[in-house]
Amino acid sequence: SNVMASSTMGGITPELQELMRQIDIMINHQKKEWEAEIRALDMRLRSTEEELLTSRSIIERRDLEIGLLHKQLEEVQICPQDVVSKYEQQLQKVSEEVRPLIQKVFKSLFQITF
Repeated sequence: SNVMASSTMGGITPELQELMRQIDIMINHQKKEWEAEIRALDMRLRSTEEELLTSRSIIERRDLEIGLLHKQLEEVQICPQDVVSKYEQQLQKVSEEVRPLIQKVFKSLFQITF
């Protein structure tokens, strides 16, 4: 009975103690693996969030560029009418400047008055 009591340390046999120690080691090892996996996932998540933010800022920049291009396109579509009216004004001005010269030339050549 005394021999049994000394070998069982409070009712736990050395085999059971060894088994508990090995289970503890396995649990700690598994815990470290999971913690490492969680850290890796966290890093991937942060990386993905950064990529999303970068993508979002690129998309916002592209949206601004597209908006500016639309505005320029509208201006270009309006522009031909402006160009035509400016061209007509210039043509009118030039023709008003040229008409007296033509009249002068005709008058001097053919003595014709307009």
